[in-house]
Order: sequence, then C-alpha cells, then structure tokens
Amino acid sequence: ADVTEIARRTNWTKHKIIDFLRTIRELNDLCCLSKRQHDYMWINYANNYSGCCCVFEIENTEMLMPVLYCNKEKTDFTKEIIDFFNNPIIEGLGLHSIAFISPSLKDSNKYSEEQEIRLLCSDIYDSETADLGGKIAAGKKELIGYKGTYYSYKKCGLKLKKIIIGQNTPTNIMDKLYSLNLNIQIEHQKF
Repeated sequence: ADVTEIARRTNWTKHKIIDFLRTIRELNDLCCLSKRQHDYMWINYANNYSGCCCVFEIENTEMLMPVLYCNKEKTDFTKEIIDFFNNPIIEGLGLHSIAFISPSLKDSNKYSEEQEIRLLCSDIYDSETADLGGKIAAGKKELIGYKGTYYSYKKCGLKLKKIIIGQNTPTNIMDKLYSLNLNIQIEHQKF
C-alpha cells in the first residue's frame, strides 16, 4: 500500500496508517495445508523425510482459502485502505480484502506445485478471555510470546484420516504416534 497516497487522501497520519496496517497483520493465525504430497514437501517441510504427513478429509470449506500464487508486490490495497479510512462503515469490505484475502497471496509461482490451502483462524479476539484478551494491536503477538491458538479439527471442518511416517522419522516419534491410539491408519512412506 502507498502510505503517502493514503495519508494525502485521508485525514490519517503516516504513523497511524503504518500502525493500522501492522495491526491488521495480527488478525489471522494461519495453518498451511497442501493438496499434494511429494519429495519437495518431504525434504523442505518434514525435515528431510524425518517427519509425518497428516492426511485430512475436508468436511467443511468455510475456513479454508486456496492460495493465489502471484507477485505480491504488484497487489496493491491502497484504494481499499483509502475507502475504509474515509468511510469505515460502508467500505468495510475493503478492510475484509486486506485482512482475509491478502493472507491467501503467496509471493511466487515457483511454489505453485504445492497447491497450498490456508486455514484462517481469526476469532481469537472475540472475548476478553481469548488468548489476546479480546484486543489486537500492532506487534502484540510477538510482545506477549504468542505461539498460536488451538482449533479442533471439527471446528476447522477437517477430519484426520491417516498419518504417513517419513522414512527418516526417529523410532521414538513413531512409537509415540502408535501409543496415541488415534484410531486412524498409520502408514510408512512409500516410494
């Protein structure tokens, strides 16, 4: 977003605009999922085959957003921000696109083979007893050491179907998985 242009066309100072944009980034927690399982994923996301792949059945897509692979630097929300600042009640949809569409953008087409889907968890601010006390602020998560929130699979619209164990997964982790008695299929990675 062009902060100078936003300040010029609204009654907001550059400092307040930057603080607002930093606060918007605090709205969502993300969980990244993929439609695919291949060597690249095992190497980069499962510590060179020493992790696990959880396979889910999607029961409800409400919280899921497919990732759009694009040049994020060419995606500009300046107009939406100006509209929101000038009339926040009517132009709230502009804020929605900044807060909920922007997390679905990924920087480069080189990752498009991941076929990523993101789970947006954004209701942790609904009450004073929520993880962040019902209030958001720029940098608050980092300041309080926030590591994320817990969502049940059911709330996310997911059902755990099976776990695939990577070929280099340590024995103690495999033993722990089996001891959990998850009542799902656990299989070893196939080549």
